[in-house]
Amino acid sequence: MSPERLGRTTVYNIINETTKAIWDVLQPRYLKAPEISDEQYKIANEFENEWNFPNCIGAIDSKHVCIESSLSSGSAYYNYKNYYSMVLLAKCDAKYCFTLVGIGSYGRDNDASIFNESKM
Repeated sequence: MSPERLGRTTVYNIINETTKAIWDVLQPRYLKAPEISDEQYKIANEFENEWNFPNCIGAIDSKHVCIESSLSSGSAYYNYKNYYSMVLLAKCDAKYCFTLVGIGSYGRDNDASIFNESKM
């Protein structure tokens, strides 16, 4: 076997050791576990007790709210459902109570970009 041809096991071991080393160094610095508040523990317990859904601190969804748009608003509010809208993004606890709300995103924005721009 020539030096540029490595066996599967060798390649696997190199990749495994390298990714583990990267994880061990970078994880504590960049992927810290979030601080969990007492309120989040309470919500997680409610989700588990009410819905048999463990380790959940909120349910997230978005809704297009139909608006009347002025002629000068352009296409920013015109959504894929073919009407003008603003997007409501909300997080609720296990009892359907809002715990966080984001309102005002353009109707044309997709869910991922709305979520990324939110405070959630």
